[in-house]
Amino acid sequence: MLVGRSGCTPRVYLGSIVMHMPSLLCLVLAFTVSSFVAQHSVGQEDIRSAATRGDWPLVERLARSSLKKSPRDRTSALLLTMSQFRQGKSEEALSSARRTLEIDSSLMQAWLIAAECESQLQHGSAAITILINANRRFPDSIQPTWALGMAYAKNE
Repeated sequence: MLVGRSGCTPRVYLGSIVMHMPSLLCLVLAFTVSSFVAQHSVGQEDIRSAATRGDWPLVERLARSSLKKSPRDRTSALLLTMSQFRQGKSEEALSSARRTLEIDSSLMQAWLIAAECESQLQHGSAAITILINANRRFPDSIQPTWALGMAYAKNE
């Protein structure tokens, strides 16, 4: 089971999974980022291994090191964002997500993390704006649509 410092823990009731809103997003992000890492990190076995183990401080250090050598490396940028997010560093993760999107705006995970960071920082309208843009950018994916619905529900 994936459990992060930010409280990403599913709860099961009567045979159906009932999640706190951030919990399901954490699981979705963990799955999508881990699959992204597995597909795109040739030559970055140390970072991939650390991410798989959930050693987020090590992932952060390795990603920073990688970005010093290759500032436009989208994989390292996304991993830096994810590592900060998983460590509960919402402001840093938001800044990293924005930098990641400058490198490659096709990384849906960066959009979702940015929105979740805004939400954690109590910036609900900013989170909704990000998710509206992500929903437009990725019309064939259910993830931004689902996250947008969660954000609206959370801000009621």
